[in-house]
Amino acid sequence: MRRTALVLLAFAVACGSAGDPVEQVLEEAQRRFELGEIDAGLELLAAALESMPPGDREARARIHEGLAHGETRRSDPEAALVQAERAIELAPEHAWAWYAMGVASNTIGDYGAAVAGFDESLRLDPTDVKALEWRASTKALLGRHEEAVRDLTRALDELEGADDARVAHWRVSRDVLARELRLLRANSLEELGRYDEARADRGSP
Repeated sequence: MRRTALVLLAFAVACGSAGDPVEQVLEEAQRRFELGEIDAGLELLAAALESMPPGDREARARIHEGLAHGETRRSDPEAALVQAERAIELAPEHAWAWYAMGVASNTIGDYGAAVAGFDESLRLDPTDVKALEWRASTKALLGRHEEAVRDLTRALDELEGADDARVAHWRVSRDVLARELRLLRANSLEELGRYDEARADRGSP
């Protein structure tokens, strides 16, 4: 798709209906990602970014966050990290930008930076189950299994109290996410020698 067409598409998505125009662009890009059209989604976001006033830091940060997500979906953590860092520069109060930085750092293998990113994300949004899950996974890779178990237990508690809109934001069903969290916790419990608790999390007798 040519760049001119992408700019027009970004404007069409942004201006075609009521609501937050940036959110509409992000939703369209996410739809492309889920269809496997990763490059098209990234190009749409880049076109939208090109069309924005330089002074609109909030909107530009959100687009960089979308680009970070797309680069992660494309399995390019270095590019995702660059986009997350740009979002943080523009809007350091955005929890999702720090989360994206944590995911990219984890994928690269920089686990210390990943934990720091998730720490900041959770300081800004203490109820983010996915940030808790990723921080726990990273701590487990560092051998910090007691901390991982605490994070995963907290994540399960937050998930139980989350409303349906919040769960939908994580783009995974409540049951599937709960199962993921319990299996991760079982792994760390086994590392700690707490086999009965691990079996309970795995649903084994």
